Amino acid sequence: MKRLILLACLLSVPAFSQCKHWSTARVAGQSILYCSDYRTMGTGAPGAGGCAALSDVGKIYVRTDAKAANASQYTCAQTGNGVFAWELPGGNAGTGTVLPETATYIPGDLAVFKNAAGTLIGTVSATGVLKISGSQPALATAADITALYGGGSCAGYLKSDGTCDTHPITRGFGYSFNGGGSALTAPQTGYLTVPYACTIAAWTIAVDAGTATVDVWKVATGTAIPTAANTITASATPAIASGTALRSTTLTGWTTAVAANDIVAFSLTAASGVSFLNITVECAQ
Repeated sequence: MKRLILLACLLSVPAFSQCKHWSTARVAGQSILYCSDYRTMGTGAPGAGGCAALSDVGKIYVRTDAKAANASQYTCAQTGNGVFAWELPGGNAGTGTVLPETATYIPGDLAVFKNAAGTLIGTVSATGVLKISGSQPALATAADITALYGGGSCAGYLKSDGTCDTHPITRGFGYSFNGGGSALTAPQTGYLTVPYACTIAAWTIAVDAGTATVDVWKVATGTAIPTAANTITASATPAIASGTALRSTTLTGWTTAVAANDIVAFSLTAASGVSFLNITVECAQ
């Protein structure tokens, strides 16, 4: 009888009579009757799904297991243009803590999010090149990648504007001859291994004084070093006749292709008044 009287009293109050759905919950051992039209209760932080649209703004979620000040009542708010998130009261400081939207994901998936609230757009489970199709993430096909640079093939790298750059990286290898203050005498040869494949594009010689000529030899990796018979410079052998530095892109007759682990030799074939010389070959990948 007491319960019926209490319920009748509650329903006689306009604010209570407007509620369509009533729920009960136990908090600190007490049973609480509350209107669940715009208020829900539960353990743990609220899920993002309950605060995802303008119609959700104003909803309240009460966390029954918070056991801390300013950590129990969450309010759904529009925290940005079209961005919705649960907020906690800030207490005396007057500032609130915005909880970004959460998303369930499977380890190994690639998840794509947008805006500051971290709204999940979608996930991709396979490996490959990602594209956005109809606002959803998807794997790009070979046709998609080809379309980025207008068709054809790209033996190098795609630039940020979608065009093909066949030689975006320039490396260098070379050798230094040092007479220790005394004039260099020819012939003398230095050897090295180039650990990457590339295409020779230019050469530079720097000396302290005088004139010099340096031939370049090359053989594939194996059990023997290159000799004069393995020259790759044809009739355009690197040489400096004036000044102390010279760069040239004239490679007439050169064998410009370098395979990974090729053995290269730099042979000083002529020198006059030079005590130091460095030669560098530019090689594009």
